[in-house]
Amino acid sequence: MPGQDAYWELNFSPSTQWAAYKFPRYREAGFPTPDIEPRIIVHRSPERLDLHATAALDALDTGRGLLIGLAAVIESLDGQFSYWALRHAPGRPDFHDRAGFALELIPGAQA
Repeated sequence: MPGQDAYWELNFSPSTQWAAYKFPRYREAGFPTPDIEPRIIVHRSPERLDLHATAALDALDTGRGLLIGLAAVIESLDGQFSYWALRHAPGRPDFHDRAGFALELIPGAQA
């Protein structure tokens, strides 16, 4: 949420499992959030994996817009990890760092 220390972390997996946590401040112990009713659809092919997730973000009750840090951690077949994001914060991958929150959703705005 713009202008606040608190933030949510939403995790969506190709297994269709998910988790959602609210953190009061940067990396301070998170706790589960209300049910966001996610719908996760996965399409796989030998060359590609697509994950489409929709969630009821109004359950987060932000009262204002959202700043989003869209990111993915990918493990290859040989066990190597790669880190992807719309924007990376400086230094090592840290998806909790607000410097990586690159997309703003404004209530009532139309695309």
